[in-house]
Amino acid sequence: MRSVLVIIGAGASYDLIPYHASAGKDIGYSNAGLRPPLTQDVFRDDDQTREILDDYQGARNLTAMIRLELLRGKQLEPLLLEYSRATTEPLAGEFLEIPLYLQQFFGMLSGFTNQATNYQILAHKLFRSDFDKIVFVTTNYETLLDDVLIPDYFRIRLQNVGAYCQPHCMLIKLHGSVNWVRSFSMDVGTTFNTADGYLDHLRDIGSQELRHILRTEIELRDPKAPPMVWDDPAGPGVMKFYYPALSVPLGEYDLGFSCPDAHVRELKAALPHCKNVLAIGTSARDNDLLMLLTEGLPKPATCFHAVDATADAAYSTVKNFSHVPQLGVHHGLHSEGFSQFILGDGLDQFIESCD
Repeated sequence: MRSVLVIIGAGASYDLIPYHASAGKDIGYSNAGLRPPLTQDVFRDDDQTREILDDYQGARNLTAMIRLELLRGKQLEPLLLEYSRATTEPLAGEFLEIPLYLQQFFGMLSGFTNQATNYQILAHKLFRSDFDKIVFVTTNYETLLDDVLIPDYFRIRLQNVGAYCQPHCMLIKLHGSVNWVRSFSMDVGTTFNTADGYLDHLRDIGSQELRHILRTEIELRDPKAPPMVWDDPAGPGVMKFYYPALSVPLGEYDLGFSCPDAHVRELKAALPHCKNVLAIGTSARDNDLLMLLTEGLPKPATCFHAVDATADAAYSTVKNFSHVPQLGVHHGLHSEGFSQFILGDGLDQFIESCD
């Protein structure tokens, strides 16, 4: 079986609009204010983030601290990991609102563009090649890649999370997605104020208890939809609450919370056949991803190419991937960004090198 694994990180969506250097202009349309950020800029300060944080006082308080610590030189993932372990208020309650902020923020960024992007070109060339299976793995929350692959290349309607895994291709979103939720139901009484009670009720439950009462099933839901509805089949006074199924970037293994178990099983079954690996815009610092690759990839990978924006970033990426024994040697290092990789001959070189 001739299979390929394509790993997509935040840098790929950041450099999503194809830029033609010789023409000196974009060849696709974008709303620059909605450009997806690199991981370290997830809590950036602009009009979009301020508007979202107006609805989440706890997340706004914590974001102020996050920005300060980043200015002092701290890395985002270890900082968030520290905050995630809080068991006392107000920090525990503030952290509970971070996934809500991330869902709205990246849900908004999913509308970055509806024009041709590097993802279209990437998918077009890969699916025209003679791969038996194409496996996409992403740590991104937004749906920019989903919106290209699902309708045009998977050729299905996205009706449930099972649709992400097809016989000839799959899209695994390890850290969840803005349109994925988990839910719980609770009797709150018939006088419950649905307009103001969502955050208050979450705070009363607490972040640690919340993880225990959320159902394991992941559902598709528009991030703009109300976060709670009356659960009529369960009886009067019972409210169904929705909470984002996405992992805050902690650098730790958290697949059980944000990625369907069935997706992880499908990925583990596919990895032993993936002799060809293409990594685009990822720092390779996610321990969950590195663990899965170490456990699943064949030894050694026949063709491993990495794409990043600068030489230093690309070398750092392959160094981090070298913790996966099968990826200890790279066969192509592309250090001029996703757009140049796509518009130049980088992608063609990769496909031609595949076994």
